[in-house]
Amino acid sequence: MTEAFSSFEAHTSPPNPLSASREGEQDELSRNHWHSPPGQWDLLKEPAREMRKKPTDAEQVLWQRLRRKALGLRFRRQHPLDRFIVDFCCPAAKLVVEVDGEIHQGLTEYDAEREGILGSFGYRVVRFRNEQVLSDIGSVLAEIRKATVETPLPARGEGPGEG
Repeated sequence: MTEAFSSFEAHTSPPNPLSASREGEQDELSRNHWHSPPGQWDLLKEPAREMRKKPTDAEQVLWQRLRRKALGLRFRRQHPLDRFIVDFCCPAAKLVVEVDGEIHQGLTEYDAEREGILGSFGYRVVRFRNEQVLSDIGSVLAEIRKATVETPLPARGEGPGEG
């Protein structure tokens, strides 16, 4: 296991010492849909700050095109959301944008589980490879723009037929 993977895993999947159940976490995140429950926030705030100081080249390129409401919506970068730190998050559109480098090769199951958890809070996840961002930023931005205007997923317990 590489040091980068260990660091990634440690900063994106810590246990939640303050929560007795996932239901409570989902209720908390649904109410405060733009961040993690308080105990998680405290655990992830500093690692997220450190990750913002050391972006990949692709993350830096994309951030320069998303910051300051360049697409008409505010994006946050390296942002705690539930027990994860997502690359980019637009709370208003309930959209998460992930930029995947080599570290994501072989993490298909982990990424799918993570997307499922974020989806249960109503977030849609779009993914791009580093190479895509660096070589075709126009198409990446067009896809992000399209995803921001699509209807957000209903959070668990908010969809039709639930409740």
